[in-house]
Amino acid sequence: MVQPGSPSGQSPSIRPAPGPEAIAQPQEKLTHELANLLDGGLRNLSRTMLQLRGQAREQPADGAKPADPAILEQLESVNEAMRRMAHLIRTLNSPRNLEPRTFRSTRDVGTTVRHAIALLTPAAEMAGVKVEVDIDESLASLPAGPIYPVIANAVRNSLDAIAQEQRRSGAAPPGEIRIEGRLEDWVVFRIIDNGPGMNRRLFNEAGEFCFGRTTKSTGHGLGLSLSMDIARSLRGRLRPRNLSPRGTEILFTYPLSPSETEW
Repeated sequence: MVQPGSPSGQSPSIRPAPGPEAIAQPQEKLTHELANLLDGGLRNLSRTMLQLRGQAREQPADGAKPADPAILEQLESVNEAMRRMAHLIRTLNSPRNLEPRTFRSTRDVGTTVRHAIALLTPAAEMAGVKVEVDIDESLASLPAGPIYPVIANAVRNSLDAIAQEQRRSGAAPPGEIRIEGRLEDWVVFRIIDNGPGMNRRLFNEAGEFCFGRTTKSTGHGLGLSLSMDIARSLRGRLRPRNLSPRGTEILFTYPLSPSETEW
């Protein structure tokens, strides 16, 4: 019997479900093009920075203004962020994929924290939030390892919470965020804000933070979950908690000795 739509009585052709290679191919093409675009942008940015540094060293002509060091500092932060993006894009097609050590930096702690805050400064200024950094000199000179996402995510979450409260209520106090870094028996970071605090639904009955849970409609708690992965890779701890009467503290600690870490 000839089946409808099947010439010559042949069985209708059935296309096999796409395998992992077919599914991954569009992603590989996309990451390839993203990497190319980013590479071109980085090359042009590096050239611009070299030109500005040259202008800063030269004696300006009559009436000409020398290059502003603050602009060079901002461009350096953008350059660092774009290089991190390029590294992550290359990692997407790597068998290791996104292991915590993927986020390792060759910079020192002081430079890494400064770059993380510089990228968030425009958002902080728009929200009228004051951001202070207090890192011990003895800690600032140590290798940063993979701490960048931990600091950046904690500060970004504080900014989002403060800005959201300001939009809802004009009575909210001026926002403040403080990043402290101390070198004790362990490396100790505290990111403290005076915002509204975290939603109670993010904590279990024992008062412990539930990583991966979120109250945001735009995310799935990935930032803090990644931060916890990084803390564990350093044999360290990450403890978010609400302060009284208001505010949040993210406590991030890990052992000092590199032999005790996996990065």
